[in-house]
Amino acid sequence: MRKLILGLAVTLDGYIEGPNGEYDWCFTDQDYGLKEFFDRIDAIFIGRKSYETAQKYAESNNGSAIPGMPAMTEYVFSTTLKSVKKRRSACK
Repeated sequence: MRKLILGLAVTLDGYIEGPNGEYDWCFTDQDYGLKEFFDRIDAIFIGRKSYETAQKYAESNNGSAIPGMPAMTEYVFSTTLKSVKKRRSACK
């Protein structure tokens, strides 16, 4: 059986977004152990809103949805999305 690892990006008040929908606090120039974390996983589970936010971010960042995240299997949970984009290659 495979191991399930939970990794969360959340503030102390339980939210990822600021009052205006901003999430810039989450992506900084520091690694915070993400490379080591990404080296341990091969798939990611993500909700619709987070998926759409990541895709919007990727449009203006050379296709990189999450800074430093390598290519991996993505499972998007949604009752409203009809399709998701295929990942082409590892993010730089």
